[in-house]
Amino acid sequence: MFLLPEIAQQIVDEINTTISRDLNIMDSDGIIVASTDAARVGTLHTVARDLLKSGQDSYIVHTDDLTAGYRRGINLPITIKGERLGVVGITGDPAEVSGLGKVIQKMTEIMLIEVQQQAALSYLETTKHNFIERLLFGDVSDTRNLRITANGLDFDLFAPKTLALFGPIGDSLMLPSELAGQGGGVGVLRMVQNLLKSSQSICVPINGNILVLFDEMNLAAVRAQALSICQSISSFYDRSIYCGISQHARDYTELAQKYKQALTACRVAASSGGSAVVVFNEQSLPFIIQSIPEYTMNTLMASTFARCDEAERVELLATLSLYFKHGGNTALAAEALFIHPNSFLYRLNKVKLKTGLDPRQPMDCSLLGLIVAYYNLQMSKN
Repeated sequence: MFLLPEIAQQIVDEINTTISRDLNIMDSDGIIVASTDAARVGTLHTVARDLLKSGQDSYIVHTDDLTAGYRRGINLPITIKGERLGVVGITGDPAEVSGLGKVIQKMTEIMLIEVQQQAALSYLETTKHNFIERLLFGDVSDTRNLRITANGLDFDLFAPKTLALFGPIGDSLMLPSELAGQGGGVGVLRMVQNLLKSSQSICVPINGNILVLFDEMNLAAVRAQALSICQSISSFYDRSIYCGISQHARDYTELAQKYKQALTACRVAASSGGSAVVVFNEQSLPFIIQSIPEYTMNTLMASTFARCDEAERVELLATLSLYFKHGGNTALAAEALFIHPNSFLYRLNKVKLKTGLDPRQPMDCSLLGLIVAYYNLQMSKN
Protein backbone atom coordinates (compact mmCIF):
# COMPACT_ATOMS: atom_id res chain seq x y z
CA MET A 1 0.00 0.00 0.00
CA PHE A 2 1.25 3.47 -0.92
CA LEU A 3 0.70 6.75 0.87
CA LEU A 4 -1.20 8.77 -1.69
CA PRO A 5 -0.61 12.51 -1.07
CA GLU A 6 -4.29 13.44 -1.41
CA ILE A 7 -5.33 10.77 1.11
CA ALA A 8 -2.51 11.70 3.50
CA GLN A 9 -3.54 15.38 3.34
CA GLN A 10 -7.15 14.49 4.13
CA ILE A 11 -5.94 12.61 7.21
CA VAL A 12 -3.74 15.52 8.34
CA ASP A 13 -6.60 18.00 7.93
CA GLU A 14 -9.03 15.71 9.79
CA ILE A 15 -6.70 15.14 12.76
CA ASN A 16 -5.76 18.81 12.88
CA THR A 17 -9.40 19.80 13.39
CA THR A 18 -9.42 17.58 16.49
CA ILE A 19 -6.11 18.37 18.17
CA SER A 20 -5.12 21.72 16.61
CA ARG A 21 -1.47 20.74 16.23
CA ASP A 22 0.89 21.01 13.27
CA LEU A 23 1.27 17.62 11.62
CA ASN A 24 3.33 16.06 8.86
CA ILE A 25 3.03 12.72 7.12
CA MET A 26 6.13 11.38 5.40
CA ASP A 27 6.28 8.54 2.89
CA SER A 28 8.64 5.54 2.98
CA ASP A 29 11.46 7.71 1.56
CA GLY A 30 11.05 10.39 4.22
CA ILE A 31 9.47 12.91 1.85
CA ILE A 32 6.72 15.05 3.39
CA VAL A 33 3.59 14.22 1.39
CA ALA A 34 1.07 16.03 3.59
CA SER A 35 1.36 18.80 6.15
CA THR A 36 -0.51 21.56 7.94
CA ASP A 37 2.33 23.76 6.59
CA ALA A 38 1.90 23.59 2.82
CA ALA A 39 5.41 24.99 2.26
CA ARG A 40 6.93 21.80 3.69
CA VAL A 41 5.18 19.41 1.31
CA GLY A 42 7.64 17.77 -1.06
CA THR A 43 10.70 18.40 1.13
CA LEU A 44 12.88 15.74 2.74
CA HIS A 45 12.36 15.05 6.44
CA THR A 46 15.69 13.53 7.43
CA VAL A 47 14.45 12.36 10.83
CA ALA A 48 11.63 10.40 9.23
CA ARG A 49 14.07 8.81 6.80
CA ASP A 50 16.42 7.85 9.62
CA LEU A 51 13.56 6.51 11.76
CA LEU A 52 12.43 4.17 9.00
CA LYS A 53 15.98 2.97 8.35
CA SER A 54 16.73 2.34 12.03
CA GLY A 55 13.54 0.46 12.80
CA GLN A 56 13.02 2.46 16.01
CA ASP A 57 9.55 2.87 17.55
CA SER A 58 9.79 6.66 17.78
CA TYR A 59 12.14 9.57 17.26
CA ILE A 60 11.96 12.66 19.50
CA VAL A 61 13.49 15.91 18.24
CA HIS A 62 14.27 18.51 20.90
CA THR A 63 15.46 21.39 18.69
CA ASP A 64 14.61 22.73 15.24
CA ASP A 65 17.04 22.17 12.39
CA LEU A 66 15.45 23.67 9.29
CA THR A 67 18.53 23.02 7.16
CA ALA A 68 18.09 19.31 7.86
CA GLY A 69 14.36 19.55 7.17
CA TYR A 70 12.89 18.95 10.62
CA ARG A 71 11.48 20.72 13.65
CA ARG A 72 11.18 19.70 17.27
CA GLY A 73 8.46 17.25 18.14
CA ILE A 74 7.83 13.51 18.00
CA ASN A 75 7.85 11.22 14.96
CA LEU A 76 6.33 7.75 14.89
CA PRO A 77 6.15 5.08 12.16
CA ILE A 78 2.86 4.33 10.36
CA THR A 79 2.49 0.56 10.30
CA ILE A 80 -0.24 -1.35 8.45
CA LYS A 81 -0.24 -5.17 8.57
CA GLY A 82 3.37 -5.21 9.69
CA GLU A 83 4.54 -2.92 6.88
CA ARG A 84 5.99 0.52 7.65
CA LEU A 85 4.44 2.85 5.11
CA GLY A 86 5.76 6.11 6.42
CA VAL A 87 5.96 8.40 9.42
CA VAL A 88 3.60 10.78 11.19
CA GLY A 89 5.17 13.75 12.94
CA ILE A 90 3.67 16.12 15.51
CA THR A 91 5.42 19.48 15.74
CA GLY A 92 5.84 21.18 19.12
CA ASP A 93 7.49 21.00 22.51
CA PRO A 94 8.26 17.27 23.06
CA ALA A 95 7.05 17.54 26.63
CA GLU A 96 3.65 18.66 25.34
CA VAL A 97 3.19 16.55 22.20
CA SER A 98 4.77 13.26 23.28
CA GLY A 99 1.60 12.29 25.12
CA LEU A 100 -0.38 12.75 21.91
CA GLY A 101 2.04 10.73 19.82
CA LYS A 102 0.57 7.25 20.26
CA VAL A 103 -2.97 8.56 19.87
CA ILE A 104 -2.19 10.33 16.60
CA GLN A 105 -0.19 7.36 15.35
CA LYS A 106 -3.14 5.06 15.97
CA MET A 107 -5.63 7.52 14.47
CA THR A 108 -3.52 7.76 11.32
CA GLU A 109 -3.26 3.97 10.98
CA ILE A 110 -6.99 3.46 11.55
CA MET A 111 -7.89 6.09 8.96
CA LEU A 112 -5.51 4.53 6.43
CA ILE A 113 -7.04 1.10 7.01
CA GLU A 114 -10.49 2.60 6.40
CA VAL A 115 -9.23 4.15 3.16
CA GLN A 116 -7.78 0.79 2.15
CA GLN A 117 -11.11 -0.94 2.84
CA GLN A 118 -13.03 1.71 0.91
CA ALA A 119 -10.64 1.34 -2.02
CA ALA A 120 -11.21 -2.43 -1.98
CA LEU A 121 -14.99 -1.91 -1.96
CA SER A 122 -14.70 0.62 -4.77
CA TYR A 123 -12.63 -1.81 -6.81
CA LEU A 124 -15.21 -4.53 -6.21
CA GLU A 125 -18.05 -2.23 -7.27
CA THR A 126 -16.16 -1.21 -10.42
CA THR A 127 -15.40 -4.83 -11.29
CA LYS A 128 -19.04 -5.81 -10.76
CA HIS A 129 -20.25 -2.88 -12.87
CA ASN A 130 -17.88 -3.74 -15.74
CA PHE A 131 -18.88 -7.40 -15.57
CA ILE A 132 -22.62 -6.62 -15.76
CA GLU A 133 -22.01 -4.20 -18.65
CA ARG A 134 -20.16 -6.96 -20.47
CA LEU A 135 -23.09 -9.35 -19.98
CA LEU A 136 -25.51 -6.71 -21.30
CA PHE A 137 -23.55 -5.12 -24.14
CA GLY A 138 -20.35 -7.07 -24.72
CA ASP A 139 -18.99 -10.36 -26.01
CA VAL A 140 -20.06 -13.33 -23.87
CA SER A 141 -18.57 -16.03 -26.08
CA ASP A 142 -15.52 -16.55 -23.85
CA THR A 143 -17.34 -18.62 -21.23
CA ARG A 144 -14.15 -19.63 -19.39
CA ASN A 145 -13.20 -16.01 -18.70
CA LEU A 146 -16.78 -15.18 -17.77
CA ARG A 147 -16.93 -18.00 -15.24
CA ILE A 148 -13.66 -16.94 -13.61
CA THR A 149 -14.93 -13.39 -13.08
CA ALA A 150 -18.39 -14.61 -12.05
CA ASN A 151 -16.89 -16.92 -9.42
CA GLY A 152 -14.83 -14.05 -8.02
CA LEU A 153 -17.97 -11.91 -7.72
CA ASP A 154 -20.08 -14.81 -6.40
CA PHE A 155 -22.38 -14.33 -9.41
CA ASP A 156 -24.27 -17.39 -10.63
CA LEU A 157 -24.31 -17.20 -14.43
CA PHE A 158 -26.99 -19.86 -14.70
CA ALA A 159 -29.42 -18.57 -12.08
CA PRO A 160 -32.58 -16.94 -13.47
CA LYS A 161 -32.88 -13.17 -13.06
CA THR A 162 -35.53 -10.49 -13.41
CA LEU A 163 -34.22 -7.08 -14.49
CA ALA A 164 -35.60 -3.75 -13.27
CA LEU A 165 -34.38 -0.44 -14.68
CA PHE A 166 -34.99 2.77 -12.72
CA GLY A 167 -34.84 6.25 -14.14
CA PRO A 168 -36.32 8.93 -16.40
CA ILE A 169 -35.23 7.49 -19.75
CA GLY A 170 -33.53 10.00 -22.04
CA ASP A 171 -31.68 11.56 -19.12
CA SER A 172 -29.67 10.36 -16.17
CA LEU A 173 -31.59 9.30 -13.10
CA MET A 174 -29.32 11.56 -11.06
CA LEU A 175 -26.46 13.94 -11.57
CA PRO A 176 -23.11 12.15 -11.13
CA SER A 177 -22.69 13.76 -7.71
CA GLU A 178 -26.15 12.59 -6.61
CA LEU A 179 -25.61 9.10 -8.03
CA ALA A 180 -22.39 8.72 -6.04
CA GLY A 181 -23.50 10.68 -2.99
CA GLN A 182 -20.89 13.42 -3.25
CA GLY A 183 -21.18 16.77 -1.53
CA GLY A 184 -22.63 15.22 1.62
CA GLY A 185 -25.66 13.79 -0.15
CA VAL A 186 -26.92 10.24 0.13
CA GLY A 187 -26.07 8.54 -3.15
CA VAL A 188 -29.14 7.15 -4.89
CA LEU A 189 -27.15 4.03 -5.78
CA ARG A 190 -26.35 3.46 -2.10
CA MET A 191 -29.97 4.13 -1.20
CA VAL A 192 -31.17 1.38 -3.54
CA GLN A 193 -28.45 -0.98 -2.29
CA ASN A 194 -29.61 -0.40 1.28
CA LEU A 195 -33.23 -1.09 0.32
CA LEU A 196 -32.07 -4.39 -1.20
CA LYS A 197 -29.85 -5.26 1.75
CA SER A 198 -31.81 -8.36 2.75
CA SER A 199 -31.65 -9.94 -0.72
CA GLN A 200 -28.96 -11.25 -3.07
CA SER A 201 -30.08 -8.89 -5.82
CA ILE A 202 -27.37 -6.95 -7.67
CA CYS A 203 -27.57 -3.19 -8.13
CA VAL A 204 -25.37 -1.29 -10.63
CA PRO A 205 -25.42 2.10 -12.39
CA ILE A 206 -26.04 1.81 -16.14
CA ASN A 207 -25.89 4.90 -18.39
CA GLY A 208 -26.75 7.21 -15.51
CA ASN A 209 -29.70 5.09 -14.38
CA ILE A 210 -29.92 2.16 -11.98
CA LEU A 211 -30.30 -1.48 -12.91
CA VAL A 212 -31.29 -4.14 -10.40
CA LEU A 213 -30.93 -7.84 -11.19
CA PHE A 214 -33.47 -9.55 -8.94
CA ASP A 215 -33.15 -13.22 -7.99
CA GLU A 216 -36.89 -13.11 -7.35
CA MET A 217 -38.95 -14.83 -10.08
CA ASN A 218 -42.36 -13.70 -8.84
CA LEU A 219 -43.16 -10.65 -11.00
CA ALA A 220 -45.71 -9.36 -8.48
CA ALA A 221 -43.06 -9.44 -5.74
CA VAL A 222 -40.50 -7.72 -7.98
CA ARG A 223 -43.05 -5.06 -8.90
CA ALA A 224 -43.85 -4.42 -5.24
CA GLN A 225 -40.15 -3.99 -4.40
CA ALA A 226 -39.61 -1.76 -7.43
CA LEU A 227 -42.56 0.44 -6.49
CA SER A 228 -41.18 0.85 -2.96
CA ILE A 229 -37.78 1.85 -4.39
CA CYS A 230 -39.39 4.38 -6.76
CA GLN A 231 -41.32 5.94 -3.89
CA SER A 232 -38.21 6.17 -1.69
CA ILE A 233 -36.10 7.85 -4.38
CA SER A 234 -38.93 10.18 -5.41
CA SER A 235 -39.59 11.33 -1.86
CA PHE A 236 -35.90 11.94 -1.14
CA TYR A 237 -34.99 13.73 -4.39
CA ASP A 238 -38.44 15.12 -5.27
CA ARG A 239 -38.21 13.72 -8.81
CA SER A 240 -40.51 11.47 -10.82
CA ILE A 241 -38.91 8.03 -11.00
CA TYR A 242 -40.07 5.25 -13.30
CA CYS A 243 -39.20 1.59 -13.46
CA GLY A 244 -39.40 -0.97 -16.23
CA ILE A 245 -39.33 -4.68 -15.37
CA SER A 246 -38.36 -7.43 -17.80
CA GLN A 247 -39.65 -10.94 -18.16
CA HIS A 248 -37.42 -13.60 -16.58
CA ALA A 249 -33.96 -14.30 -17.96
CA ARG A 250 -33.29 -18.03 -17.65
CA ASP A 251 -29.51 -17.51 -17.52
CA TYR A 252 -26.77 -15.03 -18.46
CA THR A 253 -27.28 -15.57 -22.21
CA GLU A 254 -30.68 -13.84 -22.01
CA LEU A 255 -29.64 -10.83 -19.94
CA ALA A 256 -28.97 -8.56 -22.94
CA GLN A 257 -32.41 -9.28 -24.39
CA LYS A 258 -34.13 -8.79 -21.02
CA TYR A 259 -32.29 -5.50 -20.47
CA LYS A 260 -33.88 -4.22 -23.70
CA GLN A 261 -37.26 -5.30 -22.34
CA ALA A 262 -36.66 -3.42 -19.09
CA LEU A 263 -35.53 -0.33 -21.03
CA THR A 264 -38.66 -0.47 -23.19
CA ALA A 265 -40.89 -0.95 -20.15
CA CYS A 266 -39.28 2.04 -18.43
CA ARG A 267 -40.02 4.20 -21.48
CA VAL A 268 -43.61 3.02 -21.44
CA ALA A 269 -43.87 3.81 -17.72
CA ALA A 270 -42.53 7.33 -18.31
CA SER A 271 -45.01 7.97 -21.14
CA SER A 272 -48.08 6.40 -19.55
CA GLY A 273 -48.81 9.19 -17.10
CA GLY A 274 -49.99 6.48 -14.73
CA SER A 275 -48.12 3.82 -12.82
CA ALA A 276 -44.47 4.42 -12.07
CA VAL A 277 -43.70 0.72 -12.56
CA VAL A 278 -44.46 -1.24 -15.73
CA VAL A 279 -43.78 -4.90 -16.49
CA PHE A 280 -42.84 -5.75 -20.09
CA ASN A 281 -45.82 -7.25 -21.91
CA GLU A 282 -45.48 -8.41 -25.51
CA GLN A 283 -49.28 -8.20 -26.00
CA SER A 284 -49.49 -4.53 -25.02
CA LEU A 285 -49.73 -1.85 -27.72
CA PRO A 286 -46.88 0.34 -26.43
CA PHE A 287 -44.57 -2.67 -26.44
CA ILE A 288 -45.64 -3.74 -29.93
CA ILE A 289 -44.73 -0.26 -31.17
CA GLN A 290 -41.17 -0.79 -29.99
CA SER A 291 -40.79 -3.58 -32.56
CA ILE A 292 -41.89 -1.35 -35.47
CA PRO A 293 -39.02 0.54 -37.17
CA GLU A 294 -39.03 4.26 -36.38
CA TYR A 295 -38.87 5.06 -40.09
CA THR A 296 -42.18 3.23 -40.66
CA MET A 297 -43.90 5.00 -37.77
CA ASN A 298 -42.53 8.43 -38.73
CA THR A 299 -43.74 7.93 -42.30
CA LEU A 300 -47.18 6.92 -41.03
CA MET A 301 -47.40 10.02 -38.81
CA ALA A 302 -46.25 12.33 -41.59
CA SER A 303 -48.79 10.99 -44.08
CA THR A 304 -51.62 11.02 -41.51
CA PHE A 305 -51.07 14.66 -40.57
CA ALA A 306 -49.90 15.85 -44.00
CA ARG A 307 -52.63 18.53 -44.12
CA CYS A 308 -51.75 19.93 -40.67
CA ASP A 309 -49.17 22.45 -39.62
CA GLU A 310 -47.12 21.67 -36.50
CA ALA A 311 -49.49 23.46 -34.10
CA GLU A 312 -52.51 21.62 -35.50
CA ARG A 313 -50.71 18.28 -35.35
CA VAL A 314 -49.85 18.77 -31.67
CA GLU A 315 -53.43 19.90 -30.92
CA LEU A 316 -55.00 16.88 -32.64
CA LEU A 317 -52.63 14.43 -30.98
CA ALA A 318 -53.44 15.94 -27.58
CA THR A 319 -57.17 15.55 -28.31
CA LEU A 320 -56.70 11.92 -29.35
CA SER A 321 -54.50 11.16 -26.32
CA LEU A 322 -57.20 12.40 -23.97
CA TYR A 323 -59.92 10.56 -25.93
CA PHE A 324 -58.07 7.23 -25.65
CA LYS A 325 -57.07 7.84 -22.04
CA HIS A 326 -60.76 8.04 -21.10
CA GLY A 327 -61.69 4.98 -23.16
CA GLY A 328 -63.57 6.94 -25.81
CA ASN A 329 -65.81 8.66 -23.25
CA THR A 330 -66.10 12.18 -24.68
CA ALA A 331 -67.90 13.52 -21.60
CA LEU A 332 -65.01 12.56 -19.31
CA ALA A 333 -62.46 13.89 -21.80
CA ALA A 334 -64.33 17.21 -21.99
CA GLU A 335 -64.54 17.36 -18.20
CA ALA A 336 -60.76 16.91 -17.95
CA LEU A 337 -60.33 19.97 -20.19
CA PHE A 338 -63.10 21.95 -18.41
CA ILE A 339 -64.96 22.38 -21.71
CA HIS A 340 -68.45 21.47 -22.93
CA PRO A 341 -68.84 17.94 -24.40
CA ASN A 342 -69.90 19.50 -27.71
CA SER A 343 -66.61 21.40 -27.82
CA PHE A 344 -64.71 18.16 -27.47
CA LEU A 345 -66.83 16.55 -30.21
CA TYR A 346 -65.87 19.49 -32.43
CA ARG A 347 -62.21 18.66 -31.82
CA LEU A 348 -62.79 14.99 -32.74
CA ASN A 349 -64.54 16.08 -35.92
CA LYS A 350 -61.52 18.22 -36.72
CA VAL A 351 -59.36 15.08 -36.45
CA LYS A 352 -61.54 13.40 -39.08
CA LEU A 353 -61.53 16.52 -41.27
CA LYS A 354 -57.74 16.92 -41.21
CA THR A 355 -56.66 13.26 -41.32
CA GLY A 356 -59.50 11.47 -43.02
CA LEU A 357 -59.61 9.05 -40.08
CA ASP A 358 -62.54 8.86 -37.69
CA PRO A 359 -61.52 7.86 -34.13
CA ARG A 360 -65.09 6.59 -33.53
CA GLN A 361 -64.73 3.95 -36.27
CA PRO A 362 -62.98 0.72 -35.12
CA MET A 363 -60.46 0.41 -37.98
CA ASP A 364 -59.56 4.11 -37.96
CA CYS A 365 -59.44 4.09 -34.17
CA SER A 366 -56.87 1.25 -34.18
CA LEU A 367 -54.58 3.14 -36.55
CA LEU A 368 -54.90 6.42 -34.65
CA GLY A 369 -54.31 4.58 -31.35
CA LEU A 370 -51.07 3.19 -32.75
CA ILE A 371 -49.95 6.66 -33.85
CA VAL A 372 -50.82 8.26 -30.49
CA ALA A 373 -49.04 5.54 -28.53
CA TYR A 374 -45.94 6.01 -30.68
CA TYR A 375 -46.08 9.79 -30.31
CA ASN A 376 -46.33 9.56 -26.51
CA LEU A 377 -43.39 7.18 -26.38
CA GLN A 378 -41.29 9.54 -28.50
CA MET A 379 -42.21 12.48 -26.29
CA SER A 380 -41.12 10.52 -23.22
CA LYS A 381 -37.62 10.16 -24.71
CA ASN A 382 -37.21 13.91 -25.24
